[in-house]
Amino acid sequence: MMKCGQKIVVASILALVTVQNLFAATNAPYVAEWKGNRKAAVSFTFDDGIRDQYELAFPRLKEYGIKGTFFLNGGSIEEQKPTRQGALWMTWEMVKEMSDAGMEMSNHGLLHVNHGRNPREAVEVDISSNDVLIARHTGKKPITFAYPNNARNRAWSSAVVNPGRVGSRTFQKSFGGKHDLKSGRRLFAKAKEQNAWLVLMTHAVKFGYDQWRNPDDFYQLLKEASEDSDLWIGTFAEVSIYKRLREETKVVCRPTEKEWQITVTPPKLDRQLFTGTLDLVLPDGTLHAFDPFAGDFRVGKD
Repeated sequence: MMKCGQKIVVASILALVTVQNLFAATNAPYVAEWKGNRKAAVSFTFDDGIRDQYELAFPRLKEYGIKGTFFLNGGSIEEQKPTRQGALWMTWEMVKEMSDAGMEMSNHGLLHVNHGRNPREAVEVDISSNDVLIARHTGKKPITFAYPNNARNRAWSSAVVNPGRVGSRTFQKSFGGKHDLKSGRRLFAKAKEQNAWLVLMTHAVKFGYDQWRNPDDFYQLLKEASEDSDLWIGTFAEVSIYKRLREETKVVCRPTEKEWQITVTPPKLDRQLFTGTLDLVLPDGTLHAFDPFAGDFRVGKD
């Protein structure tokens, strides 16, 4: 690895290093792996649109200052027939309230259509119809997607899902009936050890599929996560944006006597979708937020 500003011997030019590979050094700035230079990122995601999520999870998320992501099956919202477990569905009024409170309301397919078992045309309609429905009721078009049944068609799913989105959920940890206080704490600890992004998926807290055996454990884990200064808790969209910007932005750091001159090659991403800043960590540990699309800048050494 090369320090920011180190020269390549053969060409005697500054080394160009992707943001993804910049590393913490005592004498050089680097781009933080996660927002705020936290050790790990965590996204709390909730699937399908079960009313239990609104009645039990949403109040606790607000209490602890956590923004969650709710992947909705729009065709089930307002549905009067309960789930097989007897759980009720959200209403659009509930969805709008959560959206207005800062929660991300996103796309899980209108009718939960499985990509591996249905033709491309049916999936395209299922996704686009859900986008329209959620945008109509919240005023915000979804920019992420969670695959129903975690099923993808290798030939075309990415082409159907990715345009107009900052990310899709292709990996997650179930966060429900198999977990308790101890196992939840282990998940957080492991994420910090690995500097990883922990994507947690919950269907129900108390009433529904894969519900928690002890909802109080779920509430306590939310509280502990919100108080952990080593964790950055962001919506699925927020973390997706930061990760893609970090991976696809290139920088060159040139040290002078009094400052760092930072040359930025912007990522080839849609600036209207990928809004946000990256955090540059200075040698003294302070953070300097910068817009990767805004060009070069300078940071004082003092």
